Amino acid sequence: MTTLVEGRRDVADAVEETARALAAGGAPNARGEAREIVARAGRFLRAAVDLRGREPWTAAAEAARGALVARRLAGWPLAYLLGEWDFRDTTLTVTPDVLIPRPETEELFDRVERAFGAMAPRRAADIGTGAGGLAIALARRWPTTRVTAVDIAPAALAVARWNARRWGVENRVEFIQGDLTAGLSPASQDAIVANLPYVAEGDWVSLSPEVRREPRAALLAGADGLALFRRFAPGAATALAPGGRVFLEVGRGQADAVAGLLTAAGLRDVWTDKDFAGVDRFVGGAR
Repeated sequence: MTTLVEGRRDVADAVEETARALAAGGAPNARGEAREIVARAGRFLRAAVDLRGREPWTAAAEAARGALVARRLAGWPLAYLLGEWDFRDTTLTVTPDVLIPRPETEELFDRVERAFGAMAPRRAADIGTGAGGLAIALARRWPTTRVTAVDIAPAALAVARWNARRWGVENRVEFIQGDLTAGLSPASQDAIVANLPYVAEGDWVSLSPEVRREPRAALLAGADGLALFRRFAPGAATALAPGGRVFLEVGRGQADAVAGLLTAAGLRDVWTDKDFAGVDRFVGGAR
């Protein structure tokens, strides 16, 4: 027989208490996060929170809710607590071994999609794939494209492989453990997309506690945040097929410097573009 929590009537009460606790702890989207946490603790879909609002809240669900709230208030990202996060039209498994997918990276893929439209790239590579979001998006958008997903971290590749299986594209994505473009054949890629680490080492202490829970190696890139771009640019120029294009997400204030690196590597038609927040966030070019 199910035991009800004394003093708590229903799911809606659990949402309210969770939202209050998160707001007091400084969560920027306390009510949205509360719905996510209650859905996970109650073991039902987040879309069903309102429908289940008057259902009894059990002791087992309350214990799970309390543990999740405690970890969230201790600075753990919500995505790691849930074990998954949305990216475009997919939900990806995420662990502390991978960077949490962000809206800016969805915007990066929008640039790729607009550039190619119905003309599927023959081969495309996602460098620094992490959870595999960009590689999976490429494979789902263009089923004929042969996609290569590269990451230097074996644990990240394991997560990306799992997500590719989850979305049924594991047979169309090749996974390579390697350093940037080193594993790509010369003149082989029609598109190279990358969300590389771009945080300067000295900025680590200024990041929020929850961001500092993410893998340092997926965030930090030398004294000025450009270390990986300096190595990436010539390698990408070599790996691109004639007419191939590169698409990059960069940090605030880095777009012009990265554009200069692509130009110095011999790429043409180099461009920069802003994200929804008005930040120069994207850089690209063609061979």
